[in-house]
Amino acid sequence: SLQNVGDSGTAGWQADDLPEVNDTSVVSPQMSLPNGVGPLTLRFWNTQTIEDGGAGCYDAGQLFVSADNGPFTQVTDADIINNDYDGTIDSGFSNPAAGEQGWCGDPLAATQFNVDVDTYAGQDVQFSYRMASDSSVGRPEGWVIDNVRITGCEAP
Repeated sequence: SLQNVGDSGTAGWQADDLPEVNDTSVVSPQMSLPNGVGPLTLRFWNTQTIEDGGAGCYDAGQLFVSADNGPFTQVTDADIINNDYDGTIDSGFSNPAAGEQGWCGDPLAATQFNVDVDTYAGQDVQFSYRMASDSSVGRPEGWVIDNVRITGCEAP
C-alpha cells in the first residue's frame, strides 16, 4: 500500500508484517545507470517494525537487484554502505525467505540506507524490495520504503 510516511513527499511503499506466511515485493521501474558519474549509490528511507528473532529475524525485509533483464539476486552486506542486514531469517515458522539475510526489528525510525551500485554502471537495473513473513506474530506497521533514488558524482 502507499502510505503518508517517510522522510518527505506524499507517499511511500508499505508492506504489512502479517501474522501469516506472506511473500510480497515491489519492483522499481527499469533505469539505465550511467558510466563515469560514480560512485553510484542507491539511497532510500526505511522505517520498520518487523518481528525480529533475537539473533536473527522471524519476518524480514530484503533488497534484490536485476541487471540487464537478468534474474533478481539479493544485495549482500558487502554492498550495503550503512545498516547491514540484521541477521538470518529463521526457518521455524515457514518463512519463504528462511535462511537468507534480512532486515528486522521493533521499531527503526526513518533512516536513510545507502547501497553501493557502482558495479552496475552502464547497465539497465531494477530493484525489488521484498517483505517475507512467517506463520506467527506480525507487526501491522511493517516496512516502509520512501524516497528511492540513485546518486553519483561527475568529476570536474
